[in-house]
Amino acid sequence: MNELEILSKEVIQLFIKKNWRFCLVETSTGGFVADSLTNHDGSSRAFAGSLVLYSALAKKVILGVPMDFIQSEGQVSKKMIEKLLESSERFPVDVTVAVTGVAGNSIEGLPRGVTFIGINILGKTKIRKYTFSGTRREIKYQTAVEVMKLLIELLE
Repeated sequence: MNELEILSKEVIQLFIKKNWRFCLVETSTGGFVADSLTNHDGSSRAFAGSLVLYSALAKKVILGVPMDFIQSEGQVSKKMIEKLLESSERFPVDVTVAVTGVAGNSIEGLPRGVTFIGINILGKTKIRKYTFSGTRREIKYQTAVEVMKLLIELLE
């Protein structure tokens, strides 16, 4: 097993042990984080679901993020993570994870690799900013690994 497989299995086991459920809101990872978590037996006991909101339009239509907010704050920012977490509070889960970043070409003046990960656990939010390097796939992988590490840190 690779690092991501080991970490994601541990995350699922922690959620099952706590009898908690979680959901994801992914942008730059395009569902990669959800895929890594659902590869383990018992994941349906902990994982409620995932939204992949790759475009500004998806953020607006699905979560109701106002277009003027998206234009003023950008799709890749701490404020966007806060808004994604806040907008997904309607989901009846204990933990929500949100990810946004630049996995490909530079956008909004941000270089490839800039990524924000936000986790809301029972109303308390933790947000971290990362700068990864490599190809699009490598950045998505590194993001997923850091999501798992942060979840383990906050759940233990």
